[in-house]
Amino acid sequence: MISLLKGNVLEIGARFVVIDVNDIGYKVFVTDDTLHSIKINSEMTIWTHLAVRENSQDLYGFTT
Repeated sequence: MISLLKGNVLEIGARFVVIDVNDIGYKVFVTDDTLHSIKINSEMTIWTHLAVRENSQDLYGFTT
């Protein structure tokens, strides 16, 4: 289980961010409020929930 990520923001998408944690890029889906509060190349810490489904595994991120 992935509970927390801490690293640099590499990319900001429409509903996600890519966070570099020790040279591994994690795509994390976040809310609009979170998207507007971060910047590329800034360090962030985000709590995560790994949703495992029959056809996907998605990470959702929360600041609190």
